[in-house]
Amino acid sequence: MSVRLTRKDDLIRVMEIYRDARERMKESNNPTQWPYLYPYKYLIEDDIKNKRSYVIERDEKIVGVFALFFGEDKTYINILGKWLNDESYVTIHRIAGDRNSKGVFEEAFNFAKGLSKNIRCDTHEKNQAMRHVMTKLGFKECGIIEVETRKERKRVAYHYVS
Repeated sequence: MSVRLTRKDDLIRVMEIYRDARERMKESNNPTQWPYLYPYKYLIEDDIKNKRSYVIERDEKIVGVFALFFGEDKTYINILGKWLNDESYVTIHRIAGDRNSKGVFEEAFNFAKGLSKNIRCDTHEKNQAMRHVMTKLGFKECGIIEVETRKERKRVAYHYVS
């Protein structure tokens, strides 16, 4: 697998992957993490424009997508718990893989590790698959944060330090 910046002409495939991810979340008893049409097309377009959207390819086919944010994330300022440290970090957001691909989060994680020794991420408490893979890769559960834009706001926050 390989990681590259998302291009405008990738948008249709990226939105297909997000649609499929929403369906899989519903199937696995996590129907509210991403509400209808989230992540919204305008957010992805903004991520592409600001060079923070990445796709993961296998055999030249897009199998995953994620956003990578550098620097302080305002959502992570207040935590009910404690981060592992207060050093600069990158944040993995909006990660999704197509239904048939394994290892998408691990590939994004390895890419992020090449850019920072501190990586933060969060997920819904019901997203057991994501929570399992983060723990398996060495992320530590640090507490609860709140996402401003969601009806169900609480998210489990994770931090990785190499």
